[in-house]
Amino acid sequence: MGPLLYKRVFTEKGPKILNKTIAAVAALFLAAGLTPRASAWGKTGHIYANSAAVGTLPPETSLAKFFGANQAFLAAHSSDPDAWRDKQHVPGEGPHHFIDLDAYGTPSDFALLNLPVKRADADAKFGHDLVESKGTVDWTIDLWTSRLAGAMKGSDPDLILADAAILGHYVADAHVPFHSAVNYDGQLSGQRGIHARFEEEMVHSTIKPADLTPDPAQPLTDVLASARAWSGQSLDLTPTILQADIEARVQATQAGKAVPDTGPLLTGFNTFTHKPLPKDGSPSSDYYQDNPVYWKTFSAITRPIALARLNASASHLGSVWLTAWQRTGSPDLSKLRAPTANVPIPVADPDAK
Repeated sequence: MGPLLYKRVFTEKGPKILNKTIAAVAALFLAAGLTPRASAWGKTGHIYANSAAVGTLPPETSLAKFFGANQAFLAAHSSDPDAWRDKQHVPGEGPHHFIDLDAYGTPSDFALLNLPVKRADADAKFGHDLVESKGTVDWTIDLWTSRLAGAMKGSDPDLILADAAILGHYVADAHVPFHSAVNYDGQLSGQRGIHARFEEEMVHSTIKPADLTPDPAQPLTDVLASARAWSGQSLDLTPTILQADIEARVQATQAGKAVPDTGPLLTGFNTFTHKPLPKDGSPSSDYYQDNPVYWKTFSAITRPIALARLNASASHLGSVWLTAWQRTGSPDLSKLRAPTANVPIPVADPDAK
């Protein structure tokens, strides 16, 4: 029997795992375009990042061999934390996916200096509730790195692969520009929906797995400080993407293919076409679908950004995996079996600091 995929189902007692053939279901993820709104890279990008990260590991290591043999599992479970948040509604899961660095100051260099790296110090300076509300993805990455190291030390193949897949999700989230910004969906600049247009729709339609060429993984001296730096790099990219959206709208308008202004200053009609907007003030997807002028302009500017961030995500995830493995003395994983069915993947701890 070929490789197994463990598909999460949700019960009152928590997640359980059912086997399926990995190739069929992983292909289904991509073919069906399963990209829930506001879920970071969408399933497509998370699958790409987790899968590509395996190839960054030193090929001679047992880590690379074990993860390579289970690459499909790591890819298929790359979006499980989104399911914890959106389907299971796990309390406190939401902040694990982002950090609004510009809430602590701008530009990003100032925010990085202003926000203490250690969570206890950040809580002491700003208050636990405020820090939690502004997101905790960097601390979440550090937590799951420790969990992965613990699983490796215990030589538990189920936990190793589960923790590695989950860790990959949070690392990828830290590389999404809008996961580091208060204006996370263009809601403050009249650009609602930019979140999904950039990191789901554009990625899914213009980037393929073969496009990713991440750098080799390197051991990290400080996972937490590295994660904070990745978020800072993400924040610095948001102005370019927001400006690309504006330029794409202008080009579409000039070509007679207008898209709507979606900001809070609207007075009930679209300032580009003067067509009525939906009652909730958000644009209908029809405005953006089948609008080649908008997408040509927007993709030309933002596709290189997305590809670079996906490459960085894969490289950095491989680096975190490698760091966790070396932290436990580089145990021999080559003889570990594939994960067994019906082994729960642990849900993220909502109280993690």
